[in-house]
Amino acid sequence: MPQEALTGDALLRQVHDTRFRIFVKSAAMLNRLAMFLATMPSPVARWSLLTRCRRDLERPPDVTVQAVTAAELLSAPLDRASLRLIRDTLRSESARAEVDPNPHARIIYGLLIAALAQRYAAELTDPALRTLADTYLPALPALTGIPVAGLLQQETNIQK
Repeated sequence: MPQEALTGDALLRQVHDTRFRIFVKSAAMLNRLAMFLATMPSPVARWSLLTRCRRDLERPPDVTVQAVTAAELLSAPLDRASLRLIRDTLRSESARAEVDPNPHARIIYGLLIAALAQRYAAELTDPALRTLADTYLPALPALTGIPVAGLLQQETNIQK
């Protein structure tokens, strides 16, 4: 990118935003998202990219892949500003999903808000979002341990 004087938004335009959610998620997982976003001269462009990663997840033909990619981005190391932007985008998309006739939209955004609450509880201070997260949290597995029952077959732990 530096050799060709490409900014982040120019790079994404050049490839027609092909799999941009997966690209952003990968950059975040490798702790390179802040560096990539810094190549964008406009704060609006940075905001727009992170917002587009969370919008209309229920619309593409590969809904499951898009939703999982959006969820994986939540497990990446993110700075406070990105987290606030993601939280606010999820809030607005959840409100949009409430009036959307597609029932999958409500479920997708409810689960994403629950995943946000599970990982970044301090970022979820809005009571309405907290209530929505509490509705979907039981559907998410605990990420801090494995239940002992899952390790045993007929009360025996066999290790090979």
